[in-house]
Amino acid sequence: MCWCIIGSTLETLVCVSLHFNDQIPNFLLALPTLTLSACAVVSYVRQRWDVVWRLGFSKGLYVGTVAVISPSPLRSNGRTGFFSASVCVFVFYHTFLTTVTLLITHVQLSTRLLCSSSPLMFWFVASLVHSSSTEKEMEKKKKNSRELTRRFWVTLVVRVWVAYYVMGSVLHPLFLPWT
Repeated sequence: MCWCIIGSTLETLVCVSLHFNDQIPNFLLALPTLTLSACAVVSYVRQRWDVVWRLGFSKGLYVGTVAVISPSPLRSNGRTGFFSASVCVFVFYHTFLTTVTLLITHVQLSTRLLCSSSPLMFWFVASLVHSSSTEKEMEKKKKNSRELTRRFWVTLVVRVWVAYYVMGSVLHPLFLPWT
């Protein structure tokens, strides 16, 4: 079959139909990482839209039509940790990496690339764990549905990570497919 005569759309469809079924397990392995990346970015953007809107810059002085960025560091308005203003750079970087892994790279690289290149995902999980860390604090707090939902997701993420590392430690030395 001559590929130069057939349009590029048909070529893409043929490649996808031939190789997509082989990659379904890899997509399932990468799904928690991609989902967690999206949740981290979305939660930061919802909490700190003012910082994201300014692209991480502090409010500058405007002289005529030229914006002069003030040399003062970003003010986090009392927020520390994952939702501080200094994390905004990592949010942009992680969003770029997630977009590249979804659109350009092979799905097997997504977990490796996102976990090794940006700490944002780990900071997000750490902020979730820290916010519901001790049982005494949980008993003192009102057990509303939001806190129970957060606790469920924290437990689920930690269990998925432990299962991922255990399965990877078993499957990789046996030369079985593993992302």
